Amino acid sequence: MRSLCPPWPRIPPLSRRARCSCANAGERQLVLSDRAEHTKSAVADPALLAALGRPAPDDFYALLRCGAGASFGEVKAAYRALAKAVHPDIVGESATNLLTVLNLAVATLTDERLRQQYDEALAQWRERGSRFSGQAVSAWGAAAEGETDAVFVDECACTGCRRCVDVAPETFGLEDEWGRARVHTQWGNARTSVEEAVDTCPVSVIYYVPRDEVALLEFVMAQCTRESVAMINQRLGGNAGGNAGNDDPFEKAATFIAKRRGAFTGDAAAQLRLRRQDDALAAIIASAWLALPEDLRARVWPEVPQS
Repeated sequence: MRSLCPPWPRIPPLSRRARCSCANAGERQLVLSDRAEHTKSAVADPALLAALGRPAPDDFYALLRCGAGASFGEVKAAYRALAKAVHPDIVGESATNLLTVLNLAVATLTDERLRQQYDEALAQWRERGSRFSGQAVSAWGAAAEGETDAVFVDECACTGCRRCVDVAPETFGLEDEWGRARVHTQWGNARTSVEEAVDTCPVSVIYYVPRDEVALLEFVMAQCTRESVAMINQRLGGNAGGNAGNDDPFEKAATFIAKRRGAFTGDAAAQLRLRRQDDALAAIIASAWLALPEDLRARVWPEVPQS
């Protein structure tokens, strides 16, 4: 992996959060900060995250369980099977919104003109991001046992100095495209090494996050806009005015949940009439699907992870 600045020594200098304790002559002890100082969360309500921060169908094809090449007859057959399985008369009020979306999906995908427009919008939307799988990109190391926190790097604000990689290489690495730090294995090193890496980050962009949030944060991180390291350093030095051009992954994760939560409020009806595949329609589809009982979702859509 490449780095955008020269490697630091294997033992980094003390950060402004570390201090020396000289018990006797020549002895130097690194005292790490309280973990809470570096803890951050994107979603304040864990119950909201549990309900809405899950993988879900987010386009008409995924909802109907048919491929983009499905014929009109196949689309209609898929619709009839699903409408029967999740009809509000059988499931209850929780299925009302989903039936509305299913009706719109079959009407869109069985109309040649509407389907072409939808397919074009879907292709453009998919170019900007993949489907949320609910699975973390980073693996979990042996030292993660019993941990309720994960470790996450805000790559948008990272300067690629590689201190964390030098201190805890079994946990951190540099991603190839931008040369920014990234966690590849949660707690791949001993806790003390990971904590030292977090504490000595010169720009303080490594965080402890709730374990249940890391998959969503890693997902939105892939969609964040990044500035060059040169521009970040200019801003840190006070030599560049204006706001940073970076996205904030914590804000993007919170927005992802908020869109799902408010999907059927405000202008949802207008959005549905547009039949345009974008983040708003994805949130409407996902929230309607997530409102179903979990056992029903697992039985009717077995291909969707129930994490």
